[in-house]
Amino acid sequence: MPGIATVFGGAAISRPGFETPEELEALFKLLESENVNTIDTAQIYGDSEKLLGQAKAGSRFVIDTKHAGGIKPGSTRQDVVNWAKESIEKLNMDQVSLLFL
Repeated sequence: MPGIATVFGGAAISRPGFETPEELEALFKLLESENVNTIDTAQIYGDSEKLLGQAKAGSRFVIDTKHAGGIKPGSTRQDVVNWAKESIEKLNMDQVSLLFL
């Protein structure tokens, strides 16, 4: 039986203290030491996706992200597909684990 999933909320990434891939390294080491293996981010979290991609976080962590939903105008099927592709590109990954809508 698996334990409780521990997920880091990535909203703080791209804020002071976590603005470069090098600054993220200390955070990554802390998360790994505490057995956190998932980072949750979102399109609306500033440069979070971009910084995670630059830091190659997807090679060390499971990455989940969120569609901007009502915050970003347009919600056609194609818009959602395009925004998902944009997130994957920023994250420098082939795919994310979960895309929340």
